[in-house]
Amino acid sequence: MTTPTLLNRTGTRAAADRIDEMTDVEDLPTDAPPAPGPTAEHIRLASIETAKPVGSYTDHYTTPAQVPLLDSLGGRLAFERGGVRLYDALLRKAEAVAHLQGLKDCIPDLEHIREEEAEHAELLQRTVIEVDGDPTMETPDADLEGVMSAGLLQVVLDPRTTLLQCLRAAVVAELADVENWASLVRKATGAVSSEFEDEIQDAFLHEQEHLELIRKWIQVGEGTAKPKSKRAR
Repeated sequence: MTTPTLLNRTGTRAAADRIDEMTDVEDLPTDAPPAPGPTAEHIRLASIETAKPVGSYTDHYTTPAQVPLLDSLGGRLAFERGGVRLYDALLRKAEAVAHLQGLKDCIPDLEHIREEEAEHAELLQRTVIEVDGDPTMETPDADLEGVMSAGLLQVVLDPRTTLLQCLRAAVVAELADVENWASLVRKATGAVSSEFEDEIQDAFLHEQEHLELIRKWIQVGEGTAKPKSKRAR
């Protein structure tokens, strides 16, 4: 799919003869009195200094030691749920245009990633319950991770974006996933049963595989590699 030309008029070089006109403004007098009241920068700084934290916890959590783990679990759960929606949308786009954009063989890998994202969300729900948490509670990290994943989903849902552009959004999600699952592995070690530790470690390995798969298909889309999926549909 080629990008249409002659439609973008945002560059100034397209109207070089009018640049001077656009930038020709009278200098403000140097002795002008300052504007009354606080500046916009002062207001921004004051807002940052006095802002309350994102999200909160209930009194159900009786020990401070529970909070970091439950917050991390909540964040991952929100992101994995968002990941399922992201790959659902990515698969719809792939079904529609992959054969037109040289990426028809990526669909089995996308289906594989989508299924593991759903499995990870289920694992996280069970882990929250294991440590006496509430998987329906939106923790501060869950709030933030939901906002972050929403922007990536918007890229994929936009009917104008190419499949390659959507894969680039997916790789951002996978990079964040790998980093944050690594953090969860550290927090969960010794804090959950050995069975759950093993499952969380396995999910971390899955996420590393997801990242490599998406990187591979980006290279295919860019024309720098020609691998095919090992998974049959």
